[in-house]
Amino acid sequence: MYFPTYNIFILCLGSAIGIGLWLLLYRSRAGNFIRAAVSHPDILGSLGVNVSWVMTGAFMVGCWLAGLGGVLMAGLSNVTLGIGMEKIIECFAVVVIGGLGSIGGAMVGSIIIGVGITFIQLPLSRLAVVFPYIVMALVLILRPYGLFGKPER
Repeated sequence: MYFPTYNIFILCLGSAIGIGLWLLLYRSRAGNFIRAAVSHPDILGSLGVNVSWVMTGAFMVGCWLAGLGGVLMAGLSNVTLGIGMEKIIECFAVVVIGGLGSIGGAMVGSIIIGVGITFIQLPLSRLAVVFPYIVMALVLILRPYGLFGKPER
């Protein structure tokens, strides 16, 4: 069976970016600053770190990743004005399923949504459209903070 080289490239690049993002957030000083700025910005600011610069840098990395995702997606589908609407809904479902702030949860959520849509699409094509919503609703009912999220105290 034929498997396009571009899809293999996207799988490898996506895995490399995921590992790099994990290393950035959990194994570097910048990652410590980012995580501290999210949870305790006042304490980080009192230590002499410019919290607004840290948040701006994290936002810039997120924008760069979104732009890279758009560029890579353009090779798989037609480029139109509404190209991102369907993907944004799937991304929202991935974040809700995985749990806010959890990179591992986002990875597991994306695998659940991607594999689920792929396997349901052929036998039940109409159900594939609502599959992310069904899974998201089930996760919100059973674990409102997501699969890997932490409950608020």
